[in-house]
Amino acid sequence: MDKKTIITQIKEFFSSTEEKFEKDYKTVDGRIIRCYGEGLEVGEEVKEITEEGEMALEDANYELEDGLVISVIEGKISEIQEVTAPEEVEESLEQETTIEMAEVETELTDGTKVKVTTVAEDGTLAIGDKVEVMDEEGNWVNAPEGKHETVDGLIIYVDAEGLINEIETPATEEVTEEMEEVVEEVNDEMFNSINLILEEVKSLREELNSIKEENTELKSRVETFAKAPSDKPLNKTPDFNKLNKEERLKFFGKK
Repeated sequence: MDKKTIITQIKEFFSSTEEKFEKDYKTVDGRIIRCYGEGLEVGEEVKEITEEGEMALEDANYELEDGLVISVIEGKISEIQEVTAPEEVEESLEQETTIEMAEVETELTDGTKVKVTTVAEDGTLAIGDKVEVMDEEGNWVNAPEGKHETVDGLIIYVDAEGLINEIETPATEEVTEEMEEVVEEVNDEMFNSINLILEEVKSLREELNSIKEENTELKSRVETFAKAPSDKPLNKTPDFNKLNKEERLKFFGKK
């Protein structure tokens, strides 16, 4: 027997004598699942316990009564997850969707008491806030549709359901008035600048027309002068090759 065979037999011996723990778990639908190993862990072997004995588990997810879900593939645990109870999910959703509302009370310029329910933490009014007014009997009712001005100078526009759909502040009105003044000043400056430019263009156009007239007159004079006959015929340069010595001296004024 060689060394490799001896080592293989020793491994088989110890693996066959290895102690395996068994623990049963119950699913929410009443099935019994037995886990072989040190505990419910990924990679451990599992089987279903039935009246006929141990049966192989089909590949699927199994929800246990202790709030765990195990995924089984080829008879072994491939994944373990915790199940969140529906009540916990509902409570979590309620906590996430809970919005703290603030109530702001003030008065309109006519003395009517007003209460605005807003989601803003600092109590600032916003589009969509609920507006209520106090009636003669002291009850809060939806504010009538239309424009309302508070004693603080805030102007709110309310729809038929008592919800704010537009807000104007004193600062907004001041800015609007300032913008109108600035626009008016800019328009005046632009108008004056355009007038100056038009005057300059008009002046340049008149100068250009005057220059054109002068050029036309000058051209006409030049053409007339060019066509007029000369009083004295122009002296032509003689052909020196055809002149004798005496004629050449006479031409140059030496004789």
